[in-house]
Amino acid sequence: MSVQTNGEKIGQYVHYQRSKRKLSLNQFAKNIKVDPSFLQRLEVGKYQGVGLNVLEKIAKGFDMSLEDLLRKSRITSYQHQLPKIEFYLREMYQFPDGAINECRSFISFLQNQYKKEIGLLKKQHDGYWKK
Repeated sequence: MSVQTNGEKIGQYVHYQRSKRKLSLNQFAKNIKVDPSFLQRLEVGKYQGVGLNVLEKIAKGFDMSLEDLLRKSRITSYQHQLPKIEFYLREMYQFPDGAINECRSFISFLQNQYKKEIGLLKKQHDGYWKK
């Protein structure tokens, strides 16, 4: 079992996210302003590392933070724990307890409504990373 370089990990994650979002290689390269041939070589693991400026472009192209990109690419295992949703509803939006309870109920409703789709997406995600 060989150890992947950081460049290979990033490339694998870029390919995964791009495929998941149904973006062509050329389309994503254009969106993030990198050469398509560079992106193709990145995805097939030709680079050992990737410059910070490119990482920032990739993260922005996937609408995520650089920290999330590095964590999801398995370059760092540090996980900034997000506060529970109740914190955001109280602190960011000043929701009263009743509104927070209604939001919690709605989230449960959505989880039940989309149980099958959520399960399939989780299985797809887990399967991809076990390759």
